[in-house]
Amino acid sequence: MLKESEKVLNGFSNVKLIKCNLEDLDKLFPSDYFEYALCVWNTLGNVQDEAVVLKQISTVTEKSVFVTVYNK
Repeated sequence: MLKESEKVLNGFSNVKLIKCNLEDLDKLFPSDYFEYALCVWNTLGNVQDEAVVLKQISTVTEKSVFVTVYNK
C-alpha cells in the first residue's frame, strides 16, 4: 500500500507520506501539531495497544480526534 500511496502522492508537493509506528507519534510531532485527526475504522484493530495509540493521537492533536467505526 505504501508504494501505491507514493504513486498517488507523487504529484502533490504539499503532502508527505511517513511510515511510522502510531505508538511513537509524539517522537515525530510536537504536542498539538495537528488541529484535527481522523482515525479510520480499521486503524485501531491493527495496533498492539489501542489505548496507547489514542493517547498518542490526542497528544499531537490540538482540537478534536474523530474515530470512525464499522458496525455490521
